[in-house]
Amino acid sequence: VVLAGRNRDAAHAVLSQYAPAPTPHGFQKVDLTRLSDVREMATRVLRDERRLDLLVLSPGHGSLKSFDATVDNLDAKLQINIYARAALLSWLMPILERTALGKEASSDENSAADRVAHENDGDAREHNDVR
Repeated sequence: VVLAGRNRDAAHAVLSQYAPAPTPHGFQKVDLTRLSDVREMATRVLRDERRLDLLVLSPGHGSLKSFDATVDNLDAKLQINIYARAALLSWLMPILERTALGKEASSDENSAADRVAHENDGDAREHNDVR
């Protein structure tokens, strides 16, 4: 069980309540208002985890502002609720597919991590390719 978010203490509080004691668990820091954070988290998961059995994407953001710009110059509501989810799912697809097929981690997984880590290197827009 791995929870991802901005607040490590909140994640550990949830894990201590709901994850059975012998269940290995951890925390991945990620700020969904920064697509670079999303990419870094995906890269860490691809490099560090042997399998990913279940991915639950349940972030939410509500605002009455018509446009609330992120550092990626995208609307925060759209970035958190749609773009970051789509990017994370896309970047984690190699480990999800491998796990579904019952395959063990391989050097291909590191290749996938490297591909995600270096996607759009040198592009001034960085991650805005998910728009």
